[in-house]
Amino acid sequence: MSVSERISCAMQLAVSHPAAGPLAALDLAFEDHTLSDEEVSWLNEPGLPSAEMRAFLASAFDRGMTQEEWLNWQRPPADPQLQAAVASLWPQLVLPGFIARYQRRIPIAAPSQPLAMRAIRSM
Repeated sequence: MSVSERISCAMQLAVSHPAAGPLAALDLAFEDHTLSDEEVSWLNEPGLPSAEMRAFLASAFDRGMTQEEWLNWQRPPADPQLQAAVASLWPQLVLPGFIARYQRRIPIAAPSQPLAMRAIRSM
């Protein structure tokens, strides 16, 4: 399964189990996977992943803006300068946390998430 497919799966889990949150959904989707160097390179390509995936990842790894703000400000009708600014922030604010969490394995559930993880796994 590709990184894109795993992120899509996490997005679907977050919709079907909103109480669990995006980070718990990502942890489950990446539970048996460690990012390879090639996958990290793909994540660094301009315009990848999709705007929706970037916004979802931002909701898990950035506390400065909401998922809706990331989504709305990175594409039209947002001002092109604002789009460029948001695009430049994503690799600085969101991507490092995602890569750090899934390129080297860390414990899956943070102390505040075990019930959410059990809820997702029981579906």
